[in-house]
Amino acid sequence: MARSCCGMNENRPYKINTDGSGFELFAELPVGEEFVEVDWRAPVTNKIAASTLGSRPYQ
Repeated sequence: MARSCCGMNENRPYKINTDGSGFELFAELPVGEEFVEVDWRAPVTNKIAASTLGSRPYQ
């Protein structure tokens, strides 16, 4: 089984397996807001922490 990594495109973070397969969108912010930092270090619990730019940066 391939391990997961990440990618981001402004307001859309993606999950990507390290072998390049499994490209999957898993969240989306409203237009005008974007992810600036994501902590992916808890894959076992399926939880991440993220900060964003926009009107509510810690929503």
